[in-house]
Amino acid sequence: MEISCGLIRGRHSVPPTITDFIYLYDIPQANICDSAYMESICQDYLRKHPGVTAINVYVTGFTPALLALIKVCGARIIHVNAYNYDREGKTFWRQEVI
Repeated sequence: MEISCGLIRGRHSVPPTITDFIYLYDIPQANICDSAYMESICQDYLRKHPGVTAINVYVTGFTPALLALIKVCGARIIHVNAYNYDREGKTFWRQEVI
């Protein structure tokens, strides 16, 4: 099963079809260096989507949050495609990660 979502709700615009987010709120200042905290959020998100084999994630900022997702997906052998924003074209472009 393949799913599509945004990384962090409210940080940047995503296509209107994307209504699901891994991080429902911005990372609290107290947790910006806490990779275990971010990984636990990713684990919780994936538990809500059993059977997922691929995830298309619209990157909405904060690299450590994205790396936590990649680490968790790698351990679960879940394919990750990152959709990055192109400011000039005002579109997203696909980057196969794992």
